[in-house]
Amino acid sequence: MPRLLRPLFRRRRELLTEKGRAAAEAVSELVRRALGDEARPGVVVSIATAGDLVQWHPHLHLLTTDGGRTADGSWQPLPEWNATSLMGLFRERLLARLVEAHAISPELVNKLLAWKHPGFSTHVGEAISADQKLRLEDTAAYLVRNPLSLKKLVYLDGQIEPGVLATPASLRRRPETSPRRAGVARPTGRG
Repeated sequence: MPRLLRPLFRRRRELLTEKGRAAAEAVSELVRRALGDEARPGVVVSIATAGDLVQWHPHLHLLTTDGGRTADGSWQPLPEWNATSLMGLFRERLLARLVEAHAISPELVNKLLAWKHPGFSTHVGEAISADQKLRLEDTAAYLVRNPLSLKKLVYLDGQIEPGVLATPASLRRRPETSPRRAGVARPTGRG
């Protein structure tokens, strides 16, 4: 999401819910376009408001199924996840919701849509099969993790409040402290 819009979500926290709904709608639309109008995916949306150093960074983490149920109840896998299409669907829905909520103007939407780089991004992770229980659990745990690792907290002499340790080393992702999967992970449940 463009940095320009981030303060808006700080002032109007109810818009975070709209952001989550826009993401779920975008995933649903992507699945419907590929599998038919009646197809319904499973979607879990987690709203996060902090970045690695607890700065204001409203973003979402989604856990979705790798396809959807059709009108006859059968399971259909999604042939392909297109991150660019998903980003476009999300941007379209979020901006429409923000205009509807009188949070931004249609003129601002036109300016944002004219940008060479959209300011929005999506990450589609590797599919996780239903038999990979540990990977599924790790991914689900990532959705509800604390915004700040306890390893980044230090107590400074003479201060009651903890400080945040921000060194170049703490800014790099280390395999031993990083979750196994971030972004959109897609369990391939067929049941």
